[in-house]
Amino acid sequence: LGVFSLDEAGKYFASAVALYDSDPACSEDDSFIKCLANSALCLNLSLQVKRIAELAAKFGPVLNRIGDNRHHVFFLHHQVSSLIWNGRYLDALRVQKNLSAMAQRLGDQKSLAYALVSGLSVSIYAAPITREAFEAKRREAEAALANIEDAYLRYFYLANVGWDAVCRGRVIEARAAADLLTEIG
Repeated sequence: LGVFSLDEAGKYFASAVALYDSDPACSEDDSFIKCLANSALCLNLSLQVKRIAELAAKFGPVLNRIGDNRHHVFFLHHQVSSLIWNGRYLDALRVQKNLSAMAQRLGDQKSLAYALVSGLSVSIYAAPITREAFEAKRREAEAALANIEDAYLRYFYLANVGWDAVCRGRVIEARAAADLLTEIG
């Protein structure tokens, strides 16, 4: 994002998306999907998660036409998160399956990391897995995260690891995750 104020960034993203909506020829697909993914990130960080669902509904046909694209993966990650925040767990699971399949087809580490971390989040709310399965997926996500620089995704990952520990009654593990989140800021 590179902008200090999320509100200010949100205004710029909203203007860019509105411009595209009024004249799709104003941008190439790759530029638009990158803008849409960054807009979703800004909305997610600002907890304006219902707006992400609105973007997904409005631009779903464009996203489908663009197809497999790293920024499409990022957008789907934020869509999954927004669906969870809105209590639409089964919808989150459906989008997560699409996200994971797309990331597998793309095969790049960042897309795979987003899919793995998002999958951990969905498993807490919509598709419970055993502790052993969660730990295996956690190790896989950690390996993917080790190869990329993404402060947001690392923080999101740790928050979900901590929340999973809370949900399982594993207070010491939850505290360790909270301490690490505090340490990294």
